[in-house]
Amino acid sequence: MQTYLAQFTIYDGVHEHNGAFLLSAESYKEAEEIAQAEEHDAGIEDEPEPRTYFDYGDGTTRARLYRVTEVTPQEAITIHRLGLAYYLKEF
Repeated sequence: MQTYLAQFTIYDGVHEHNGAFLLSAESYKEAEEIAQAEEHDAGIEDEPEPRTYFDYGDGTTRARLYRVTEVTPQEAITIHRLGLAYYLKEF
């Protein structure tokens, strides 16, 4: 398993900011697929889909994947300890 940092652009109403999470995957392709599954559009649905990592539940946010980067285990620990990203799933 390798560790990846998935970086997103978050659109929260009229504001734009960045978000990220760490994830574990067998390959870059798998990591990218996992990260892309966390993208979502703004809006409230009659039949809401399961919430994504950056979905605040108010229907005003959307998230777009910016990039996925492989990181070393030590880099992941540092990124997590600094609070720059959290693990999508603990591993």
